[in-house]
Amino acid sequence: MTETLETTGAVAPAGRLAGAGRSRRAVIISYAPITDAPRVRRQAKLLVDRGWKVTLAGVEGRAPPPPRCELVVLERRFRRRTYVDRALYAGALLASRASGQLAEWVYWQNTIRQSLYAQLEGVVGDLVMCHDYVTLPPALRVAARTAAPLLLDAHEYARGQYMERPFWRYVHRPWVHRLQRTLFAKLDGITTVCDGIADLLKVDNALPDRPTVVRSMPCYQRCDFRPCGDTLTVLYHGILSPPRRLELLIESVPMWRKQFRLVLRGPGPDEYVDRLRRLARRLGVVSRVVIEKPVLFEDLIAAANHADIGLFVQGDWSPQKRFALPNKFFEYVMAGLALCVSDLPEMARLLRQHRIGRLVPKAEPQVIAETINAFDREQVEAFKRCSLVAAKQLCWEHESEKLARLVDRVMQHRTNRIASVRMDR
Repeated sequence: MTETLETTGAVAPAGRLAGAGRSRRAVIISYAPITDAPRVRRQAKLLVDRGWKVTLAGVEGRAPPPPRCELVVLERRFRRRTYVDRALYAGALLASRASGQLAEWVYWQNTIRQSLYAQLEGVVGDLVMCHDYVTLPPALRVAARTAAPLLLDAHEYARGQYMERPFWRYVHRPWVHRLQRTLFAKLDGITTVCDGIADLLKVDNALPDRPTVVRSMPCYQRCDFRPCGDTLTVLYHGILSPPRRLELLIESVPMWRKQFRLVLRGPGPDEYVDRLRRLARRLGVVSRVVIEKPVLFEDLIAAANHADIGLFVQGDWSPQKRFALPNKFFEYVMAGLALCVSDLPEMARLLRQHRIGRLVPKAEPQVIAETINAFDREQVEAFKRCSLVAAKQLCWEHESEKLARLVDRVMQHRTNRIASVRMDR
């Protein structure tokens, strides 16, 4: 089974639901480009396959909605605040670490968040799922309209997300922690991407139950084994942005053996992509570094299959980075690539278990180059064969069972709660 983009989903204007019927309806809210988000698409697919009607509410993406999903497009609308408003906001942000009520108030002072929520008026469902803490306050209000269960999907360890930024670390981070600790208690369930983040969320927020780990695996897509050619292509696909520190990859290329070349494929700000191109020119590796535009979602795995090694390197700079287990790890596996990834706990455990590649001990150009140069063609082909075997296990068809059980459980609780209220009457 593969993910496809053929769609019968209608686009509904914000604030109105079209075609509501007797079938159960789920609402999924994300402030990322919602139709481009792999986790959103997989969640929607699971629910649709189980007979749900699904409404996706979020900012517009490049791709059309998944099959049989309705889309509510939210626009980011900014309104200027007065200096007095800004001063009150800054003071409240500092004070909110001591008060959950104040932390919620601070959330709603952001004019973009206000506008996004206003566009959710009239959106209702029997189940609400939201992505990351930034959607949590409005999702709680949407769920309250019908007493629907609310599930949060925490992609990131938000409390440790931007530790390299002093303002965020000392001012914004305490607010994030207080807001989450206050609102997590109101949730019916939490999912996250890996064990390390699940453990941190449980401790940080004094949760009675550990969040359910649902890893970011693609739907199974059969790929053929592709033998290595004379040139070995090392692929990074994903967002091209400064936090990814892709300069480290390019800086390592002059030290690579001549048979290796690097492909960077994905969306990114023009100024950053231009900076990467200039770096490649300055280092004299333009012929060995190719920067490509992103491919369509349904072509992602097939395009990756033409490479030989999937690359992802980042440092252990924060808990958020330490427990990285990104989509691309599993996409590389599904595409039948050898992997070359950072020696971080979540990725290292799976890589060793399935014998699918090599670990980079440190996020430095010299170390990256040494790890790449340690590959030979025979090893790469052996790792590629192991990835194709692992892909049959590391796929959404297996991983989605955990989400399906969680949804069944919270919906049963809702049914029991409604029945109890009727009996009391």
